[in-house]
Amino acid sequence: MGSAPVKRTFDQAAGNYDTIKIQIIPRYREVERLVQSYVVFPTTRRIRILELGTGTGKWAAGVLRRFPKAQYHGIDFSEQMLQAASDRLKRFAGRVILENLDLERETPDGRFDLIYSAFTIHHVRDKSKLFKKLRNLLMPEGLFLYVDITIANSAALEALFLESWKAFMRDSPWPNRKIKTIVNDHLENDIAETVEAQLAYLKAAGFKSYDLLWHHEKFAAFHACK
Repeated sequence: MGSAPVKRTFDQAAGNYDTIKIQIIPRYREVERLVQSYVVFPTTRRIRILELGTGTGKWAAGVLRRFPKAQYHGIDFSEQMLQAASDRLKRFAGRVILENLDLERETPDGRFDLIYSAFTIHHVRDKSKLFKKLRNLLMPEGLFLYVDITIANSAALEALFLESWKAFMRDSPWPNRKIKTIVNDHLENDIAETVEAQLAYLKAAGFKSYDLLWHHEKFAAFHACK
C-alpha cells in the first residue's frame, strides 16, 4: 500500500483533496450520503469508530458532530493528510486519535463498533487477510462500511467503464493530461478487484451478513456486520 508513488500522490494532494475527490470520483456526494445513512447507532451511544484512510478528516468531523459521545481513531499512510486531519479535528480534542499506519502491514489496536473506509482498500494487496483482521477488530454486531473502486468482470466492459470515467472527468475542470495521469496511476498502482471477489472476501472473513449497497460502473459501496 505504502509504495513511494502512491504516498507521494496523496502527500501532494492533501491541500485540496476535498475538491479533487469530487471532481474525479463520479457521484461521490451521493454515495457518501448513502453510506452515512447506514450508520444507525443511537446518537447518544458511546461508540468507537475506526476510519481507514482518514484523509483530511472531513468525514470524521461530520461523524463526530453527529455522535457527540463517539471516540474516533483515524489512520492514514500520508503524513500530509494526517496533518490536514489534525488541523480540522482540533475542536474534538480528547475524542480523536490519528495514527500513521500502512494497512498492507498492520492494523491499529483496539475494538470498534464501526469501521469505515472510503477509497482506501484498493491500495491493499491481500484484502482477504485484511477483512479477517477488521472483523476481529469489531465488537459483536459491529459494522464495516466501505466505498471503493472496482473492476468489471470482463475486459470489454472494463474498457467501457474507463471511458465513462474519463468522460466524467472531462466535464470537470481537469485538463486532459491530468486525466491521463489519474487513469494511468489507477492502472499501474491500484489493486482494484471485482464486486464478486470482495463479497467473497467478506464471506470468507466470517461476517454474519454482507452485501452490496451501491454500484456505479467502477465504484461500489459495501456493508458487512459481524
